[in-house]
Amino acid sequence: MSGAHGHHLGYSVSGAGDMNFDKHAEFMASSLLSDLARGSVRVFDGASGALLHEVSGGEPDVFGRALVLACAGDLDLDGRDDFLVGDACDLVLQCGRAGRVRAYSGLDASLLGAVDGLRNDQLGFALDSMGDLDGDHVPDFVVGAFRADVQGADAGAVLLFSGSPFQRRPLAPPARVR
Repeated sequence: MSGAHGHHLGYSVSGAGDMNFDKHAEFMASSLLSDLARGSVRVFDGASGALLHEVSGGEPDVFGRALVLACAGDLDLDGRDDFLVGDACDLVLQCGRAGRVRAYSGLDASLLGAVDGLRNDQLGFALDSMGDLDGDHVPDFVVGAFRADVQGADAGAVLLFSGSPFQRRPLAPPARVR
């Protein structure tokens, strides 16, 4: 499989668990650009390589800069693994964006929900699933916001989100580096 000229398919890749119950793990790959200068994420069948799902960003963005499957379980409790996509501004573009992380269904790639950063955070540049940390039987996830102004300009932050509902809560007070 390959992307179209200039699309940068494979910018970010991740395993995706078995979304179609064929006993083979699926995989995901992002493209920084697609036909409308917006990023996209494709989910491929692990057995055949066939395209199962494709989701795209909105306005010109870097949708798909980071992606990860919510591999500790499924967010919508339908028995299928779901996936997260980070939409933060690329360092090369130097655009002060809040950033967003979107959650998609592994069944049909429908949007399950999203969390937004604050001004200039660039939330979603890095993310990962964490398992069920708060005991609600829904996987939680951690997200980097490397330009967040928590303790000064561009100090950065790591934020933990509950998978249900997507509510922001602090992971821990930032540690001071000496």
